[in-house]
Amino acid sequence: MIKPKKLFLLWVTTLILIINFPITQAASAKVKLDHGLVIESRDKVISLRIGGRIQGDVALYDNQQTKLGSGTEVRRSRLFISGSLPNDWRFRTEYDFAHNEVGIKDAWIGYQGLENVSLKFGNIQEPLGLEQAISSNNTTFMERALPNALLPGYKLGSAIYSRGKNWRVSGGIFGDSVAASNGEDDEGWGLVARLTAAPHYKDDKHALHVGVAAEVRKPNEQQKVRYRARPESHVSGRRLVDTRTIKAVDKTMTRGLEAAIVQGPWSLQGEYIHVDIQRDNAETLALNGWYIYGSWLMTGESRRYRVNKGSFRPIKPKASYGAWELALRYSRLDLSDKDVHGGKQSNATIGMNWYASSNVRLMMNYIHVRANPNRDGVQERPKIIQGRIQLVF
Repeated sequence: MIKPKKLFLLWVTTLILIINFPITQAASAKVKLDHGLVIESRDKVISLRIGGRIQGDVALYDNQQTKLGSGTEVRRSRLFISGSLPNDWRFRTEYDFAHNEVGIKDAWIGYQGLENVSLKFGNIQEPLGLEQAISSNNTTFMERALPNALLPGYKLGSAIYSRGKNWRVSGGIFGDSVAASNGEDDEGWGLVARLTAAPHYKDDKHALHVGVAAEVRKPNEQQKVRYRARPESHVSGRRLVDTRTIKAVDKTMTRGLEAAIVQGPWSLQGEYIHVDIQRDNAETLALNGWYIYGSWLMTGESRRYRVNKGSFRPIKPKASYGAWELALRYSRLDLSDKDVHGGKQSNATIGMNWYASSNVRLMMNYIHVRANPNRDGVQERPKIIQGRIQLVF
């Protein structure tokens, strides 16, 4: 739950809207529906976009040692406001209202007045990893792969982005997450950088993507870290692998390698993530994970690659009956090293997606999980079948 004092970024953005938006004068603005409700000035210098997403999930678990409760949930229920202001300023705020809580996602102010360079300040997703850079609206599977548990996610900080014809570099300095910023302990900080390139790029339907990323992070004053992962299913909150709290951490170093290839309706994507955890008066721990998956759009569409972002656009169905996609993924996560026994897990997943339109998608995943062993030293092999209906507006 987000405390009122932590909604500072929302108030800042609201003030910007109130003070700088003459666009609210109907005579000088036009309204359209384009991936949300868009209001913009006649010269397109000032704009305001309102949109969101709703994702409803259902999951059935074949349990073993760890009780995974079958059921349903609203996975995401988000609203966002984004737009542009005079003199090349931009902003975005996005909040998630699922699970009867209000969670801050994007909440930043950006500047794009430099050639091929942009800046962001606020609550931003750290540029580390390919699958993390892809919106949950566009991920091939219902949940990101197991190694995503090793990545930092959203943090308060500042970032810079630069791009060329077939490359993009991004980096920044970040503090802790909004939830972790309690105002009592000194915050942690991290330095991160990501470089992506498309050595082969014919168009967004025929491309080769490669990338590297790294982060050095100093934990907060408590010097604690923890890594854990759900079995690529979110309905149950249980984790099969979990390092539990690791204490006396001096710093962590995260490194990632990523690659993807798109050839028409076929695509292949994979990543490797490695984390070194340096501890005071104890041996350094090494945790790692990787995944690889392939996708086939049976109706002839393509996963559209964005070379200037190092990620992927949404699928656009060609026909009125929509687009169909078949995907296979294998992922692995190792959270055990030396005196830390968080467990090892591998998942094999079959996914089927129906893109009924550009706004509506239905998903089905079957996951065969193997924890060998789990966080308690027990071997488990549960099976999961889950589905999702998604609306983006």
